[in-house]
Amino acid sequence: LRTLTILFVLLFSLGCATGHPIRNFESQPIADGVSSDRFAQVVMSTTRRGWVFQRTGPDTILGTLLVRSHEARVLIQYADNSYSIRYEDSVNLGENGNTIHRNYNIWVKNLNADIRRGMLQVASGAPAAATPASTGSRPDTTIQ
Repeated sequence: LRTLTILFVLLFSLGCATGHPIRNFESQPIADGVSSDRFAQVVMSTTRRGWVFQRTGPDTILGTLLVRSHEARVLIQYADNSYSIRYEDSVNLGENGNTIHRNYNIWVKNLNADIRRGMLQVASGAPAAATPASTGSRPDTTIQ
């Protein structure tokens, strides 16, 4: 019984671990008809989930997300036909070399989806402010 209890506690502890492989989005296609300048405008306007962006170079944007005591930073690099979102740094997300809290990957996946959605809107002739900041809720920012 003691061995079974220890095994259960060990398996439970492993199941609750927050370390997940850090996910980067490499060589994502930029939609046809979206120039690199328009792409940068789309990224800079993708603020509805709380991301804040700053240009750090001609084809590089730093994105920062603050959720209570947690902070995630990504580097978005882009060219004429593709972009990449890469982990840059974090605070209080348990980053350990190549693993991080599971919510980081959710946040970055949602950021990528918002950028893609914004590009498609721009490519179809909609305004560049594809994802306005005034939506009010941020359901993807829960830290467990």
